[in-house]
Amino acid sequence: MTDKMVLRTQQWLNQTYGGDSRFNKVAEDGQTGWSTIYGLTRALQIELGIQNTADNFGPSTQRLFVQRYPNGVQEQKSGDTATSNVYSIIQGALWCKGYSAGSDEITQHFYGGTGKAIKNLKTDMGIGGDSSVDVDIMGALLSMKQFVLLESYGGLNAIRQAQQQINGNYRDYTGIIPTDGLYGREMNTALIQVLQAIEGFTPSEATGNFGSGTKSRLKTISASNGTGDKPQWVWLATVALVCNRIAAVIRTSWYTGLSDQVTDFQRQYGLPQNGTVDPTTWMSLLTSKGDPNRPCVACDTRFEITDARLATLKANGYQIVGRYLTEPGQSSLAPADYFKAIRPGELERITKGGMKFFPIFQEYSTKLAHFTPANGAAHAKSAREAAQRLGIPPTHIYFAVDFDATDDQVTSNILPYFRAVLANLGGGYKVGIYASRNICTRVIEAGYAGYAFVSDMSTGFSGNLGFPIPDNWVYDQFTEISGYQGQGWDLDRVAYSGKMPAVSYVKQTSAGGTTIDQGTNYDQMGPIDLIWHLEKRFDELRAQGKVGQDYVASGTTGTWVTVPTWRCMLNYLSKDYLRDGGNGSTIEWSVSAESFRKADAAILEQDATASAIIKSLDRYIGSWRQSMIDVNGESVDL
Repeated sequence: MTDKMVLRTQQWLNQTYGGDSRFNKVAEDGQTGWSTIYGLTRALQIELGIQNTADNFGPSTQRLFVQRYPNGVQEQKSGDTATSNVYSIIQGALWCKGYSAGSDEITQHFYGGTGKAIKNLKTDMGIGGDSSVDVDIMGALLSMKQFVLLESYGGLNAIRQAQQQINGNYRDYTGIIPTDGLYGREMNTALIQVLQAIEGFTPSEATGNFGSGTKSRLKTISASNGTGDKPQWVWLATVALVCNRIAAVIRTSWYTGLSDQVTDFQRQYGLPQNGTVDPTTWMSLLTSKGDPNRPCVACDTRFEITDARLATLKANGYQIVGRYLTEPGQSSLAPADYFKAIRPGELERITKGGMKFFPIFQEYSTKLAHFTPANGAAHAKSAREAAQRLGIPPTHIYFAVDFDATDDQVTSNILPYFRAVLANLGGGYKVGIYASRNICTRVIEAGYAGYAFVSDMSTGFSGNLGFPIPDNWVYDQFTEISGYQGQGWDLDRVAYSGKMPAVSYVKQTSAGGTTIDQGTNYDQMGPIDLIWHLEKRFDELRAQGKVGQDYVASGTTGTWVTVPTWRCMLNYLSKDYLRDGGNGSTIEWSVSAESFRKADAAILEQDATASAIIKSLDRYIGSWRQSMIDVNGESVDL
């Protein structure tokens, strides 16, 4: 929607500075955006005498602004007729933020209308005061920061109140932060800077990075000590709980119910549940990865779990390990040369050795262009085939999004990719997702994945900052250890919620290979593996000329026609209907589908290998068959 005064601002900028090589013309569309903000910034730099202008309100611009206006830009007295383009720039920036400067045109004056707008802006920021524009106010004007509640985007009044209090009380530490009610990157950094201020660091020392120094000064607060001399600590804890959607109010002293809310947070994030805001809880409240030294029972690694590594993991309390199903170019590699893919016999070693595992699929997952429906379908097929080949029973496979996709990119690429994964996975397997918090939540809420493996270790991801952990998280990757215990392999530490069990056994299978394993125990196989083995035996019998051909008569002669294996298999899998009648007439089924291939069936049922497979497969296709579980967890007739 076109805003008349934003359009006036754009026109004024182009008319005033359009002939200056230091200025980039802005689109005259009446819509506030970065182009207009950049235009206002370069205009100010030109007024300050800067030759090499830029799009950011950086240190040089700030220094020259303070030199020219040591007390800020002041409102003019009513009789002051002096003009300045800087006044016009301030007016344009105010209009772009939705504040009326009291005129239908961009003027070169700073009178009461502009002054009132500045006061309203400062009130919204939470700092109050006069109409002067100092370097902090100018920097906020020349930004896309919002200072009104963005309720339609999920902004909360309680968070806005906290933002206003931060601006009012900790501006020397944080600068002016948005007061839009949203918990984003800037708000998260500001909360850590407030913590550092409470801990006694100076403004220059308060970087907003949660390092060892910050951790060393943390205080534990609880019902027994959350009053008196710790109002700032309680205030910060309740703000963090509000930002994490646990609490609804902000207080400066411990109140009835706060212990329960802290416990709820600890439960949601898989922390020890003691109802006190201890150092481990502080770190999870203010960073996505939390305390990197907290205990955990799960891990993931790209390295093969050998007997020695298995013993090391068990000795250190690990019970579950995440491993990668495949890797690019795996088919051309010998198993000994795999970079990260599961090696033959590894899963059996893990499960027989007393640990469990969960499967991860991560191929070409680091760029937006990798996430297309076509790749989703192909990745689902590769993951299913690898899981079946490795004998992994039905479980969630965690498909990776290993880059910081924005919300718009989730809509345009990530969701269609996972829709295709869900539609093509099959084999009884279900879709999990490995990604930042926001991506996991959106894909799960769309119905394209069931559970999440959260990449909280990536603390700088915008999809982690300001977002609560997904409700359906199972694994939470929070720190990496290089050269684990000096043994030359790397390990990611992973919290485990217990909401879905890890895999504790491996099925016997050779599905996906080239030949039949004559010693296979078919009783332990699922229906997909059994069908694969029957197909392979059928092809071996076809090579002997025993099955898979129809004689088509034509007059007094005829020809033999080869029938595809897939069709012959479908025919035999339907034997309860085509040969035995199912719940209705055999003739009716044959008319609606096709005639039963009696000759092929006789060969299969007389063959020792095929009959052994059929004996196990009959529990899914015989008259007294059991249901098979599909990808949605529903019972279906195979």
